[in-house]
Amino acid sequence: MRPDAAILVFIHGGYWRWGSSKEFSLVARGLVSRGITVVVTNYSLCPQVAISEITRQSRAVIAWLHREGLRSYGNPARAFVAGHSAGGQQVARLAATDWSGEYGLPADIIKGGASISGIFDLHPLRY
Repeated sequence: MRPDAAILVFIHGGYWRWGSSKEFSLVARGLVSRGITVVVTNYSLCPQVAISEITRQSRAVIAWLHREGLRSYGNPARAFVAGHSAGGQQVARLAATDWSGEYGLPADIIKGGASISGIFDLHPLRY
């Protein structure tokens, strides 16, 4: 790993109810071979926690990576996020975060993101 490598944080899908980094680790294969550091996250699943708690956990990962996590494996100033389905929704939540106000971090902590088949209108899901 290079200290200047870009970092991709990938948030798995699974309707917030199933899945883990294990099922989605294949995301890393091609990117790592090209010198990109990949972090595939886990989060607590619904219904044991609310989606707001999953968002809090996703934000905590980004904050930790920037402050401490990957300095020897990648450049926190080159952090990107991607996610599929429920993970795509989390990417949107991360993009809408007030990083400087809520975490004391640079407002542009995330340099870019890809929301793959994200679920954004959660209102009908309450029923």
